[in-house]
Amino acid sequence: MAVSMLEQLQAIDPNLLTEIARNVQDCRSFTITDWHVDRLSTKGIINPDGLFLFQGTGHDGRVSRPWSTVLKIIRRGGQEHDLRSIWYWKRELHTVQSGLLTRLPGGIRAPRIYAATEHTDSAWIWMEHIVPDSAQLWTPAQYALAARAVGTLNGAYLAGTPLPDEPWLCTEHCGWWLAAIEHYDPERAWENRFVRAAFPTALRLRVERLRADRERFLAVLTQLPQVFSHFDAQRRNLFIRTHDDTPEVVAIDWALVGCGPVGGELCVLLADSALLCELAADDVPELEEACTAAYLSGLADAGWSGDPGLVRLGYCAWFAMHIGAAAPGATVAWTGDETGEAMQQAFGWDREAVVAQWARLCELALDRADEARHLMERL
Repeated sequence: MAVSMLEQLQAIDPNLLTEIARNVQDCRSFTITDWHVDRLSTKGIINPDGLFLFQGTGHDGRVSRPWSTVLKIIRRGGQEHDLRSIWYWKRELHTVQSGLLTRLPGGIRAPRIYAATEHTDSAWIWMEHIVPDSAQLWTPAQYALAARAVGTLNGAYLAGTPLPDEPWLCTEHCGWWLAAIEHYDPERAWENRFVRAAFPTALRLRVERLRADRERFLAVLTQLPQVFSHFDAQRRNLFIRTHDDTPEVVAIDWALVGCGPVGGELCVLLADSALLCELAADDVPELEEACTAAYLSGLADAGWSGDPGLVRLGYCAWFAMHIGAAAPGATVAWTGDETGEAMQQAFGWDREAVVAQWARLCELALDRADEARHLMERL
């Protein structure tokens, strides 16, 4: 019988774990007295069984104290991808090993990294266990706080901080995403029973028009002012905690880090949080106003005072490509007969509810596509 990863980790080399615990405590004399490991989450989309939480106690020769760390195991897929692709499996490993995350100019923090190693078909990243102030659904004020933090990070690269140019950083995120969706034959997506039930004919016609116009949208996303950012800063990857009496935003999962248009990450914060059912699609329009204002404030905090219309264009064009042009194909990908349980586990809702949410998001994305077309003409 195959041994599960959790069982393997329960028998981990004690010398390795001691070294990690010493890095956690920043104490070379720290000795583990007891520990245990559990799965941290099984809701990951790409890597649902790759997060583990180690916790225990130890002592430094004088006092006993608790320690904890998260191990993320990233597995090599069956197909090799371009280094710039959103699917390149070692990007997060390269990012933490490069030290980029220790040199972020502000706004967003990354977890401390205690060790990062590559193995034959996987990479192991030992990192800080981030404990948020609250695990509840976010309030509008918390979304706005995150939007401002993202804006501050993005704005630094519009105000003089050089863009990183490492060859493994992701670029043209939406283009890679749409290319992957092509695998599900968007023209045949309309035959899927879930798509037929949730996407009315009028919506289909608008999606097909947008898909026919996608090269124009993708080109605009590369022509807008470019920023370095997380580019997967949706609710599941963001934590708000208090540090020195000040709330700070910490982002995990830097697998999509790279360069892209100003405003794109703001769309990720709202639209992708709704895509993952962390936020109701009908709440997105109301949050847009406050979060856009907060994002612009973050850009200003970093020293950028450019045209807000460019930010709105980046937001709307990203929304159009990432959600509007892709929603039917994504629905096909997630509604196969064998995916019902996986969908419930990943999103917390049944398939019909998830697809209804995605159809509403698609409608919003098509409205933003119309707005983007007007902005393209004006700007």
